[in-house]
Amino acid sequence: MIDDLDVPGVLSLVGPTGPVRPLMLDSPHSGTCFPDDFDTVVSQKMLLEAVDTAVDRLFRPSPGSGLTMLHAHFPRTYVDPNRAATDIDEDMLDRPWPGPAQPTGRSARGNGLIRRTLSGDLFPLYDRRLSVGEVAGRIARYHEPYHRTLARLHRVLHATFGSVYHLNCHSMRSRNTEDGTRRPDFELGDRNGTTCAPQFTGFTAELLSDLGYDVHINRVFRGAEIVRAYSAPDDGHHCLQIEVNKDLYMDESTRTLLPAFDRLRSDLATVLDRLGDFAAAHAAPGRAAVVNRNLRG
Repeated sequence: MIDDLDVPGVLSLVGPTGPVRPLMLDSPHSGTCFPDDFDTVVSQKMLLEAVDTAVDRLFRPSPGSGLTMLHAHFPRTYVDPNRAATDIDEDMLDRPWPGPAQPTGRSARGNGLIRRTLSGDLFPLYDRRLSVGEVAGRIARYHEPYHRTLARLHRVLHATFGSVYHLNCHSMRSRNTEDGTRRPDFELGDRNGTTCAPQFTGFTAELLSDLGYDVHINRVFRGAEIVRAYSAPDDGHHCLQIEVNKDLYMDESTRTLLPAFDRLRSDLATVLDRLGDFAAAHAAPGRAAVVNRNLRG
């Protein structure tokens, strides 16, 4: 139903093995393949600080789990798949954008579709304006394929099961930038209850809490573009963002994985297996039958 896919430098899709369940995952910010034309003026070491290090490995479903995972190879600092294609800061460009440009507050802060700075405004990524052509190329070669694949996964799983549950996976710095206090082990974001059934958020929080982790919901990270764009809970599309604290599995100063990585990965495999059961139990086969008849028609 969903085959593995690897587009070098762009994305990888690990298709389900074993009985398929309607739970899919994606990791849009774990990519570290830097395109040759990424001529930023900051070092690659600094760029790596913006990466959700090893999140694709941390959340990768176990063989035979029946789950599906997509992850980006390219870095978010080059073009961000967790932003809308219209979230463009035209002040970065050499001429007006020819298509629709609807910059959000993220573009104003320097981390829209095309990232402008690191660490607030301390480190500009470029010493020039970008051409419209190169930005359009980044969208066409990287952003669009990622979103085409996400959309196809939603269509296929929804057509089969009548519903799809989507976990959008990230990692977060261990401490708040404002006051230095430690963030929770996990933060879940459903955009204040709008992107998935509350039972999905609640059950995920319960599973993590039962394993001894501190879990917050919708406090700092409430969910960004992917969960917004692909969610339609009333129609069976449930999207939940999950952020894991980096100090649970890596040394933030060196980006070295800690021995605790394996334990955390094992815990998450348990959580994903239970969430897969949840998704299967909450499938809507009647709705799927109607959708499949419409597709055949």
